[in-house]
Amino acid sequence: MSEAHHVLFRPWHADAIELRELERHHLEGETLFTPKTMAMSPRTLAYTFFYKETILAIYGLVLIRPDVYGLWVFPSKHIKEHAIVYLKAAKRFVDTIQRNIQADRIETTTYDDDTHAKWLRYLGFECESGPLRNYSKGQSFRQWAIINDR
Repeated sequence: MSEAHHVLFRPWHADAIELRELERHHLEGETLFTPKTMAMSPRTLAYTFFYKETILAIYGLVLIRPDVYGLWVFPSKHIKEHAIVYLKAAKRFVDTIQRNIQADRIETTTYDDDTHAKWLRYLGFECESGPLRNYSKGQSFRQWAIINDR
């Protein structure tokens, strides 16, 4: 197995991930949108991305409605130090789901900042909205999507 690898999500991964401070803040008191509840949803295909022995992210694809999927990610505090490794793996994942899942739309929401905008554009997403103000705990977000016109 390579130093960077994806595995199917296991519940212990949610307990082991060291989330970034930003996500920890947003998840305080949250019961519905947590790494474990999202990954264990019956409509979700979830993975954990490891670099060496460290969890860099838990992420998944959830069926929202026929041919529309939501991509979600819970990054660890270690993601910044391994950003290139993570971005390359994320790009391979997005490219793979585009090839293998006949989705009309893959969507996600992210923090409204330049870093997330650059990452999402690199992954092939287009921004669909202005800031969604006060989307979560006073933080603004943006809506992004990959549209497959068939």
